[in-house]
Amino acid sequence: MPVVTHDVVHDGDIYIVLKNPNAKWTAPLFKLRKHATDKASYIRDKCSMDLPKLLRLGLEPYEHRIRVSSQHLINASPKFKKMLQRHWKESAPVNATTPSDSSDQVPCVPATREISTSGWNVHALVQVLNIIHGRNKEVTRGDTTLRFIADMTVIVNYYECVEAASLAADLWRERVDVPKTYGKESIMLLFIS
Repeated sequence: MPVVTHDVVHDGDIYIVLKNPNAKWTAPLFKLRKHATDKASYIRDKCSMDLPKLLRLGLEPYEHRIRVSSQHLINASPKFKKMLQRHWKESAPVNATTPSDSSDQVPCVPATREISTSGWNVHALVQVLNIIHGRNKEVTRGDTTLRFIADMTVIVNYYECVEAASLAADLWRERVDVPKTYGKESIMLLFIS
């Protein structure tokens, strides 16, 4: 499997390994019904929601390894804190080497830990990790789609790091136009909130 490495923190002590990226469907599925009709008829909403493109079959998915700081994760998220400070598999080093003969030897390879996850939008996950690590220069400020914000919202909710992401959310909320009619955009905003 091809591997792509992202360094959020160059000397980070933990990798978040994202397998099968962009596979989760985070946006709610819904149909818009025409009101005041005798029988149910549906109208097509022409709003573009930046939906993921279908993958061509036969392509091997990439694995994304994102190097981060465990201390930043622990400070920002109770879920990461539980994973990294308790007896979960994520709290044990993956590739630690043990001293061979004497007890005063230091391992040859530094201990690195991994947190495995799958399905997230890779760009949304990297954005959330940039926010957690205070890398404000790397955080998207310009145009973001509702779909992308929804992907980040699901990640923030899952890892329980709402407080860390609230400032970025306020910046993006100012740039989003509230729709005047009922449609996909208004439902997506409700989902995000």
